[in-house]
Amino acid sequence: MIPKSRYSSVNYYISNSDKFNNKYNDVKSKLNVEMMDYLKKEAEKHKVNVDDQMLQHIGYLFVRDALVIYDNTIHDDEPNSTRHFE
Repeated sequence: MIPKSRYSSVNYYISNSDKFNNKYNDVKSKLNVEMMDYLKKEAEKHKVNVDDQMLQHIGYLFVRDALVIYDNTIHDDEPNSTRHFE
């Protein structure tokens, strides 16, 4: 069971500051470890650095059902588009 609603406040913040992370990222939440491992493996394969903060953020986002994709954007092929993710 996931203790919070999909639309409740966030549990994790992305920051490069240890002071900020230690103060505000102190809530333990369920994470999709499989998604985190996949992202880490793909990042390494493509020689892209994905830090632990981003892995945790993605793991938290993907602990729930899949993302929603709308019919009118299903063929969105813009290389820099983040519409599906947002």
